[in-house]
Amino acid sequence: MAMSNRLLYSFILMAIVPLLIFAAITYMVSNRAMETKISDYSIQTQKAVKQMIGYECKKYEHVSDLVMINGEVQDGLRNFTDMNPFEKNAWISSLNRVMSDYMSNQPDIMQIYLINNELTPIYSQGWFYFSPEKLGELVEKSNQGINWISVTEANKNYVIYTRPVIDRNGNRVLGYVSMHINPVTFMGCFSDMKIGTDASYTIVDELGNVIVSQNSYVARGEPLDQELFEKCKESTGPIIRNYDIFDRRNTIVYTPVERQNWTTILILPNDYLYSESETISLTTLICVLACICCAVIVYRNMKDCIIKTLGELMEKNEEEQREKRESELKMLQAQINPHFLFNTLNSLRWTAMMSGADNVSNGLAALSNLLSNTIIDTNQFVTVEDELKNIESYIAIQRIRYGDIFSVNYQATPEVRESYIIKFLLQPIVENAIIHGINEEVTTNVIDIKLCQKGENLLVEIIDNGKGFDKDKAFAEGRKKQLCGFTLKNVKERIALCFGREYYFDINSVPGEGTRVCFEMPFQRGR
Repeated sequence: MAMSNRLLYSFILMAIVPLLIFAAITYMVSNRAMETKISDYSIQTQKAVKQMIGYECKKYEHVSDLVMINGEVQDGLRNFTDMNPFEKNAWISSLNRVMSDYMSNQPDIMQIYLINNELTPIYSQGWFYFSPEKLGELVEKSNQGINWISVTEANKNYVIYTRPVIDRNGNRVLGYVSMHINPVTFMGCFSDMKIGTDASYTIVDELGNVIVSQNSYVARGEPLDQELFEKCKESTGPIIRNYDIFDRRNTIVYTPVERQNWTTILILPNDYLYSESETISLTTLICVLACICCAVIVYRNMKDCIIKTLGELMEKNEEEQREKRESELKMLQAQINPHFLFNTLNSLRWTAMMSGADNVSNGLAALSNLLSNTIIDTNQFVTVEDELKNIESYIAIQRIRYGDIFSVNYQATPEVRESYIIKFLLQPIVENAIIHGINEEVTTNVIDIKLCQKGENLLVEIIDNGKGFDKDKAFAEGRKKQLCGFTLKNVKERIALCFGREYYFDINSVPGEGTRVCFEMPFQRGR
């Protein structure tokens, strides 16, 4: 494949893939946001619908209370079987006036029945027929605690409230009152709720039968969808997603109406919910196509420039590789020089030994060890044990010059000796103690090197009883003091560079008494 084509495909890939990923994420996030927003709004409207249902039902429950406590109703239910025909007619005429008043105040009450304990209807006020068998079923459900249900009889649908009539003493059931209400009255509970296109509210009773619905395909008094009804009863919801009903996929939002044991169900079609997401998808597709066109146009304008730049980069890379090879050759050549130096030192050492110059021989051996540890060994960290050996080698070299006018003491536990320290960190401080600190007036100059673990840190102390110095003037009284201060500053900066921050570092010196250098660094058990 030609480089120009690879550039084009790469350019398109770099432009389109991030956009597609962004579009997918945006689509999912927008879907979830819209679902949440609509669901939250739907739940709030459901609560309002629930309150409206409670308000409507209370009106009819209040009428039933008035019927139950009415003296003529109580007397009639108690004594109806003992009345003669004349007394029954008089009682019915009296009740007609009472019931007419109740029904005129609540015009949606279509029928009122009084039923005795033998399940025989003894009074009816209304214009529609309802079979005695159905009334008996209503009484049985009322005894089971099912008071509000939706029933269709003789092609007429009712919302029926049935309840026992308790005598005034509250010790027995005299009969039952059954009020048949026009379902249209409950349509007003959600008529003002604006949800969206094709969304519909439905109210079902405790048995799953439809009371009212905004959906024209739903028949009142019949089951809505038994599976959906069971899901609403069992779900910990209030939302059931992606449920198929009315030949489409929907989101269901439901709320139980506890007092009546009803359930309000809001059916939201998914195609309405995700209509905005589809708009986003279409917009993204258009953007992708536009990006492809722009990529082609930009590619045609930039192809020559890019190829030229790539060529220059390739040439630069070849030049860097050539320089790298030359550098490696120089490094290999440089490794020859230290070996030559060590061989020379060993030859001089053996010559000194043959001549009986033991001090010179020991000094050359110590120098060889120091050079090996600094030039050949490139590790930045060594064990405390190895660092102390480097100090011993350095001391052996200094004894050629100073003889035995100073001694060095080492204090470190086996655990500390096995820990790690920055290589050649102690030598500059010991060098200062010897070169700038030896006091000729003292019989024996002593240097104490102490290392110990302090919490998570390694504490180092180097103490001498030499000349000491005035810290306030140490960096302003000549080259030797400046070199001393530079050396200590270098040690402090090496610790900070290796571990990313400064650690405790203290210098305490008294002229004529000696110097104490104390510092900390992380305690490292192994590397």
